[in-house]
Amino acid sequence: MAGIGLTLSGGGFRATLFHLGVVAFLRDEGVLSEVRHLCTVSGGSILGAHLVLHWENYNGTLEEFQREASKVIAFTKSGVRERLVRKWLLALMTIVGRLYPPGTRAWSRVNLWQHELASLYGEAMMKDLEQSSHLPKKPAIELLSTSMLTGRMCYFSPSRFHHDPPSEKGKNLVYENIWVKTFRIGEKIREFVERGLSAKMRAVVYPCVERGIRVSFAVAASSAFPPFFPPLRLRGSGLGVNDNEWLTDGGVYENLGIRRMQQLHKDPNVNHDAVLVSDASGLFYLIPESPWGFITSRIVRATDILMKRIADLESERTEGLSTAKKFISCPIDASVSGSRLGDAEPLVPRIRTDLNAFSNEEVYALLWHGYETAREVWERRAPEGLKTGRAKGEALYFLGKIDTKRLADRMQQSHRLRLLW
Repeated sequence: MAGIGLTLSGGGFRATLFHLGVVAFLRDEGVLSEVRHLCTVSGGSILGAHLVLHWENYNGTLEEFQREASKVIAFTKSGVRERLVRKWLLALMTIVGRLYPPGTRAWSRVNLWQHELASLYGEAMMKDLEQSSHLPKKPAIELLSTSMLTGRMCYFSPSRFHHDPPSEKGKNLVYENIWVKTFRIGEKIREFVERGLSAKMRAVVYPCVERGIRVSFAVAASSAFPPFFPPLRLRGSGLGVNDNEWLTDGGVYENLGIRRMQQLHKDPNVNHDAVLVSDASGLFYLIPESPWGFITSRIVRATDILMKRIADLESERTEGLSTAKKFISCPIDASVSGSRLGDAEPLVPRIRTDLNAFSNEEVYALLWHGYETAREVWERRAPEGLKTGRAKGEALYFLGKIDTKRLADRMQQSHRLRLLW
């Protein structure tokens, strides 16, 4: 069996929780262990890194799965954004905070975000996500980010930091021929690849990384939504060069993660029986309480429009590929027949995408909607060899039950996006 490819889109904590429901379905269906490659963006990277870091538990007993899922849920309910903003404002108002130059490790918003993420991943390094020989075998994971310097896709894998190839004179360099800015994490190897590059383009080929990178750093680089977070600096000293790389949210380049999965399929050694695209980008049409009167709200909305357009173009591009039939879309705005969420189900795609504390009702709705949507599209589109019919919701029973009317009332409030960062 060639296995499964899985992409986890961006979309803040809404995406993290929706994807967790999708993963719970794959676990109950008995096919989570068949995932071979994982491409994650922003909110999807928050879950993806935790999933691979604790792969054995996610594939273990029901109690082990629920223990790991509870950690992710607790993180989304903890009020990360509120805590982060308080620390940042306190630093700006105190004398101690003013002693630090802007953008330093201690007080910049993106580094405070990295510190918050460390509470979920601990001191884990990217090398801890490396594939192991024992079963269940970890999938190869790539946490996608965007270079603010080149505007190209880049990503962290357990052993390398990669930068997408640029174009020369309007012609794309085929990715099999060259990776620009490829750094090996944790080794002192200097490696220059010059084939097919002009002299100007050779200048941006960097040697390999000399030290390890923390999981919290890579996830922060993948989820640094630009209206709120400044770009994250990947120090050139760690790359063995003078230049720094500046990284922002992977969704700025492409929010679904399918571009990188398409590139993987060009490799003759990579093959999947199916690719499940978990898309939590959600309902795009909304009616704000105030018509974008504040500058931050306009910037956020303009960014959302651009990211949505890019995602649409990538989906259209995938439909034209020879491997299109393998890609199974699992969108958060899909309607599920007989949903246990009742009248609240159509409101789930309108749940906010920020990092504020999520309520029990929001958590319940997103996890179950992810589970039921994945089950429905899987039964309809997955290859016969990957359909077992085992998924009955067992992995999410620990959430208990919530009255559907109360759930619908809470969902009506959740769509009020908090745009004033």
